[in-house]
Amino acid sequence: MTKKTTATEAEAIKTVYETFYKPANAVTGDPMPYYNEADQTFYIYFLLGRFSGYPGGGIYVTKTKDFAKFVPLNTPSPQVLTGKAGEWDINMGTGDCIKKDNNYHFFYTVFTSPST
Repeated sequence: MTKKTTATEAEAIKTVYETFYKPANAVTGDPMPYYNEADQTFYIYFLLGRFSGYPGGGIYVTKTKDFAKFVPLNTPSPQVLTGKAGEWDINMGTGDCIKKDNNYHFFYTVFTSPST
């Protein structure tokens, strides 16, 4: 038996998917927020893998003050980190950004494939 989706459920689903940042023609994964007190801005780092049609995968960033409007950085490519073919960090995963002693540090996961 197929469950019918009510108008309320359909609207809720639509709202959820329009609430989170999504670049054009891509699927994001694993948002990694960082709040910068100096400019009162959230920087949202996210994965944008080869599954989205981007050749390098990697970690990208956008920023927002209100979670209604997002501003991509480093336009046209907001890419922050990416691994290169043949290097140990080609398959990057979720990470975190911190500020310590006025320096920013970004930690991230790396997955190695059987062929590397």
